[in-house]
Amino acid sequence: MTWTRHLDWYLDFRQLGSASSPLLSVDDDGASSIAQTPVLVQGDAFPLRLYCRERTDDGVDTVEIPSDSAIVLGGKKLSDIGSGPLLFSADSFALVGSGADAYWTADLDLHTANLDDALGTDAQITVRIDIEIQNPANSERQSFQFDVTIRRQAYAGEGDPDPAEPEYPTPSMLVVKYCGTEAIANGADDHTVTGLGLDFTPAQCLVSVRKPSQLAANIFATIRDDSISDDGFIVDLSAATPSAGYKLDYLIIEAP
Repeated sequence: MTWTRHLDWYLDFRQLGSASSPLLSVDDDGASSIAQTPVLVQGDAFPLRLYCRERTDDGVDTVEIPSDSAIVLGGKKLSDIGSGPLLFSADSFALVGSGADAYWTADLDLHTANLDDALGTDAQITVRIDIEIQNPANSERQSFQFDVTIRRQAYAGEGDPDPAEPEYPTPSMLVVKYCGTEAIANGADDHTVTGLGLDFTPAQCLVSVRKPSQLAANIFATIRDDSISDDGFIVDLSAATPSAGYKLDYLIIEAP
């Protein structure tokens, strides 16, 4: 299946005039869909196809418009409907096909200076649409009128975004950490961590004692402040370890 750019609107001839609203689709079983407010995007250009339908008690019938008819479409900003400029229009609708497959089509271009000005800095605006069907002499005409939402175009052909280097923390915000675990000898009431060979003197040393099992005695460690150096530190234990299997976990932090 080849995709083609187009927008289908199903005009409901049961609701002519200001009460009309286009149907966005007609189900295969002939039941009309719920009328919705169309949403269009600034800058788009595509063929618009108008299908003429009339809802009946039994479903939806095709309405045949004489082939010598003229159809014109125009849109103005709803808040400026009395005096504002025409934002976009289409007036060269041609009949394609026949019977239930017939539709009227013309190119609709939403890339106009008037539409850009009407949007201004707004994310979207409401536009009042008139679709007028005229006889050859324009002595008889009938209009469909409804509102559409025009949204600002998010992508307007810009180039790729400029690459940016990731933001890294300043040196003052970096923290150097060093950690380890050592076994504590059975019967020891202190423990020395040594041979670290750090290139800084620790600003903080955080320690905890790991016991071998749930029933083992709880033992706590306290660091001797005057023992802290780039080589290590000494901790005193709250009691001598009653068995093997106790371990000392430590985390050393450099001053930022």
